[in-house]
Amino acid sequence: MRCSFCLSRFYFRYSIGSMRSIICVDAFYYTKKNEQREAQYQAVIQKNQEVIEEQGKALGFISKDVTEFK
Repeated sequence: MRCSFCLSRFYFRYSIGSMRSIICVDAFYYTKKNEQREAQYQAVIQKNQEVIEEQGKALGFISKDVTEFK
């Protein structure tokens, strides 16, 4: 069931009147906050992936140098 105030899927049957709008606004706020947090996590994951790839390239160069010295 959706709330008629904000069309959110967060709807509490026991909420009435102005409480419904407070609960729905809270649900909307936390949903947006979670989306922002997810975007930040994805940015960190991407940065970590880039670092891992660069470290892999560096290790590849080092292993080539070691095999050349042998």
